[in-house]
Amino acid sequence: MHKLPRLLRQFWSHKKTILSSLVLPVIFLFSFTPASANYYWFSFWPSLTFPTPPPVPTPPPVTTPPPMSNKWIIQTPVPTPTLKPSSSPTTTPTIKPTSTPQTVVATPKPTLAPTNPPAATSAKDYIMTEINKYRASHLLVAVKTDPYTCDFAKTRAGEIKSAFNHDGFSNRLNSKTLPYPSYHYVTENIAMNSNYKDVVNMWINSPGHASNMRSDTSFVCVEQNGNYFAYEGWRP
Repeated sequence: MHKLPRLLRQFWSHKKTILSSLVLPVIFLFSFTPASANYYWFSFWPSLTFPTPPPVPTPPPVTTPPPMSNKWIIQTPVPTPTLKPSSSPTTTPTIKPTSTPQTVVATPKPTLAPTNPPAATSAKDYIMTEINKYRASHLLVAVKTDPYTCDFAKTRAGEIKSAFNHDGFSNRLNSKTLPYPSYHYVTENIAMNSNYKDVVNMWINSPGHASNMRSDTSFVCVEQNGNYFAYEGWRP
């Protein structure tokens, strides 16, 4: 407690100095313009700093709405059309054909007929073709081959190679052992020639052989064994 008076005495002895240091800045502060006061304020009190105030935001422009009239605006709704079914249903038209249809006729290309008959694939085919050509020249129907006549002709061609005569045919005819199920008329021609293309001409030039080729036999077959040829005709 005895120190308090001592402090007071020290303050009182230096009061003039302390007061003068406080009064002098105040005099300078109020003796100049605000801008100068700020300048000297910061000159005498450099340690004091103040934060920079944030910028004041600029308010957006205010748009003035157009003046409203006193009348109410009423929007009339547009009615949506309603599709109503028709009284009679719609039918799909049926396409009827015309009374007279058009027919497209393709014109075939003309085919040139060969001047000569096609070449035979074998001696047998060639001889049968020549026989039917001879019959056609006498207005007779063509004959055709069958297994019975061809088998018998093949047998007889082998027989006449060793014995060139009609004995094998005549003996079977007399003994009724001809290899046919039944028959009304039978014929036989034989020939010996090295060229099969001359066989039919040989028979045409012989009246008895030519008569057999013109006879009413439905089936005819000619078989070959070397230079020997056998013609067998049969009408069931």
